[in-house]
Amino acid sequence: MNENKNTSIQEISMHELVTAVFKAKWIVIICAIVCGAISVAVAINLPNYYRSEVLLSPVQESQTSGLDGQLGGLASLAGFNLAQDNDRSKLALEVLRSKQFINMLVKKHTILPELMAVKEWVRETDTLIYDEEKFNKQTGEWFRKGNEYLGPEPTITEIHEAFMSAMNIDDDNDSGFVKISFTHQSPEIAQAWLELIVIEINTSLKKRDIAEATRSIEFLKQQIDQAKVAEIQTMLFNLVEEQMKKIMLAETRDEYVFKVIDPPLVADIKFKPKRSLIVVLGVFTGVFLAIIGVILRRLFKDEEHV
Repeated sequence: MNENKNTSIQEISMHELVTAVFKAKWIVIICAIVCGAISVAVAINLPNYYRSEVLLSPVQESQTSGLDGQLGGLASLAGFNLAQDNDRSKLALEVLRSKQFINMLVKKHTILPELMAVKEWVRETDTLIYDEEKFNKQTGEWFRKGNEYLGPEPTITEIHEAFMSAMNIDDDNDSGFVKISFTHQSPEIAQAWLELIVIEINTSLKKRDIAEATRSIEFLKQQIDQAKVAEIQTMLFNLVEEQMKKIMLAETRDEYVFKVIDPPLVADIKFKPKRSLIVVLGVFTGVFLAIIGVILRRLFKDEEHV
């Protein structure tokens, strides 16, 4: 009997709440209009962002010698591996994500203001508007409000965070393809920086491998001078030959780690913000908050009469 009574009270209470919301429909409508207007104002003032994408394929490293089993110990001692390096593209992607590489890229090409201080891009005049509270374009001077002990110019960590928030890397393990995208207020900058990223990551890994092979050759030449057995000298000469081939291959190939399958293009359609979605969410937020407010007001009113 008590359970039926409680259920009846709950049903009556729900009915009363629905009735209260219906009676306050103009409050709900006004809140929806106000929140919708605010979301429209916010959406209009948000700058457009454009995204450019490039599709890459890892360059397959062909096996150049059958000496792996015979010279594995000597190769490890010299600090290199004769076997095919299947993880070279993964190493390149980790280098691409590193603070050192990104800081080098930004500093080398002097793109820090365009990364950290751009407020918006004006399509009609193809010009960038900088945030004057952060950077003065005429003088090249940086400003910082709060945390002045860090200095006015962005730190390496801040540069890395800003760059990584604009760049997206999609590594498909099944197909092996790598898609890299970059988002910026200027579509030309997004496309140009993607080209720089591909060039610099190929160049960086190329220089690293050439330096490693050069050190290996120097080590092997020292071992050849010290070796007294003709067979060992022959094997060492073969190792030197392999490293020289590696250097020659690197010097003659621009697309050293990644080959461009689909080059980046200048986007003609904005990537974000989704202004219609922002407005819809604003309206629904207004309706939700109004309904919650009416329900809470009704519940508190009932408690006062208990």
